[in-house]
Order: sequence, then structure tokens, then C-alpha cells
Amino acid sequence: MQPPGSALVTGGGGFIGGRLVRALSEAGWDVRLLRGTDAGPAGGSPLAGRVRSFTFADSLPDVVDGVTHFFNLAVVYDRPAHSDALITEVNVTRPLRVLDALMARGDVVTCVLGDTFFRKFAPTATSQGRYTASKAILADAVAARRWPDRMRVALLQIEQVYGPGESFAKVLPRVVRQLLENVERIALTNGLQRRDFIHADDVVAAAMLVAGASWRGVHAVPCGTGESTAVRTVFETLHALSRSGSTLGFGDMPPDQAIPESFADAHWLRAQGWLPRRSLADGLADLVRDVRSRCAP
Repeated sequence: MQPPGSALVTGGGGFIGGRLVRALSEAGWDVRLLRGTDAGPAGGSPLAGRVRSFTFADSLPDVVDGVTHFFNLAVVYDRPAHSDALITEVNVTRPLRVLDALMARGDVVTCVLGDTFFRKFAPTATSQGRYTASKAILADAVAARRWPDRMRVALLQIEQVYGPGESFAKVLPRVVRQLLENVERIALTNGLQRRDFIHADDVVAAAMLVAGASWRGVHAVPCGTGESTAVRTVFETLHALSRSGSTLGFGDMPPDQAIPESFADAHWLRAQGWLPRRSLADGLADLVRDVRSRCAP
């Protein structure tokens, strides 16, 4: 039986990308991972035998041969250890190289590029940083191109994604770990900012739906539940779920005034039949169970 398509995925070892690779593979897709030139061997994954792996050191025309869908989920965030050159290379240069190779092929291709909700507030958001700036550069470069009708490009503007398996460098898993360790007082902002929290599994479902939808040219797709929740409420829920003795130090850190509220206009996704399947309450409970298992002695 013919596979539904041939998908090339960057960031396939990451928080969202790993879920997407598994979902595509289980749905019968031909899946190819494209990793950095310095990436090590892809062994150790239960999907290693079913997913082909390439690096940017390979010939891109050969890598993209036969590809029908390109999912760009590789990302480097604005962290002190990450140089400007690395952020630009991963977030801008590499996806543009793949798009160039796909355009040169002359076949019908659908491209789904991971984007960030922070760009909605640039350039006024003081917290945009190098990560958001790099995403803006990529989006501008994509929008400026004259795409042939056979190529469709979607910018998936992902809201506040969360879920089991997220790195402890991210705030929710980090706070849950502190709660489970019963840290005496956890320094937080006032928590009044509101975010659209979307489970990583729902982001994957949205990406796959977008890949099968019809549109022309470049299309920005807001990806979120469409509802905002106060960050303070999320932390209080995590505190209750973890049964922690920690004190939540609301106001111990300077407030984030750059983006007081964000939520997605999810009408287009919902019109295609997409609905978030994971409630925030269930997702946070899953997150606590996941962090507890990862922190178990």
C-alpha cells in the first residue's frame, strides 16, 4: 500500500518534532529525519529502523527527492550558551536551504514551518530576543519569495506549548520539579500574564491537519486553543496536583509586561475539523506524573 506521503522533518528529536515523527510513522508515512551536520547516530529510538536519517552534510537534492511534505520544527532558543551564528543557522539558514532544494525539484510540496506566537507582538515586545527575531527573519524571507502554485507554505504560529517530556529548561517542568522537591519558596512573577496553553499532542494533530489542507501560497496558521489562562492559575493548579509544601513566591521576580495576554485565533483550524483533545487540567496532571517519574530515584 502506498504511504500517505513522504515527510522530511527537521527537529525530529525534539519535544514537538519527536511526537510528530512518531505520529507520521504510525500513520504509515515515509519519514525522513534531517539533522544538523554534527548530529550523532540516530540509534536507540524505537523508530530507528523505520525512519531514515540524514544530515545537512548530505546532498540536499538527494535528501528531498520524492518528498511531498516538509515539516520544519528544529529550533535554537535565545540562551546564553547559544551564539548568534548558531541561532541564525538553525532557525533561518537551514530551513531556507531545504525550501530552495524543494523549489528546484519542480514537484508539488506542502511545507509546514514551526513559528512562534511572540511574533504577533514584535517589534514592540521587549522580550522578543534573538529567537523571535530569527523567526521573523525566516517569515519575512518566506513571504518575500514568489512561490510557484505547486508549493504551499504554512507558518504554524504555536502558542504556549507544554506537555510530558518537555525539557527542564522550560518553566513549567522546572517549577513542577521544584514543587516535587518541596523547595521552600519558588520565585515567580506576579503570574497575571495570560497565555494560550496548548498540549504538544494537539500541536502535532494541527500540523498534520494543516499538511493535508488546501490553500495557495504562504498561509499563517495560529495554533492554540483560542482561550487564555492566567499563568498564576496554572502554577496554583500544579501546586495542588503535586501536593507540594512549597510556597509559590508570586511577585518575587519582575513582572513580564511585554505580552500581558496572548491567545490564538483558531477559527481556521477549527473550520478544518481540528479541536484540541487535551484539556488543560488533564494535560497538567500528565505533566506532573511525567516529571515525578523523571525525578524518581
